[in-house]
Amino acid sequence: MSSGVYLEVRADRLRQPAPVPLGEHHVAVAPTPMAGVVGASLVGAGLPFAARAAGIDPALISSPFVTTLVDATGLLIYFLIAELVLDV
Repeated sequence: MSSGVYLEVRADRLRQPAPVPLGEHHVAVAPTPMAGVVGASLVGAGLPFAARAAGIDPALISSPFVTTLVDATGLLIYFLIAELVLDV
């Protein structure tokens, strides 16, 4: 979250007056990295336990599957935050 806030503050300092009024998109984008990292950590940590509960050897879960699942979780978190903030 701190990187998103930093980038927004830095962009505001460098930005010329915007030709289009700025909306609330920065409020949706700023918390997304932190929420994405937390969500990815929870999914990545919980996946071996879910595999073991399903009777699958946790070592057999492939890395590309984990990466795809974590990326999809991050995208879902972004859309959920944007929906809450922007009332879409």
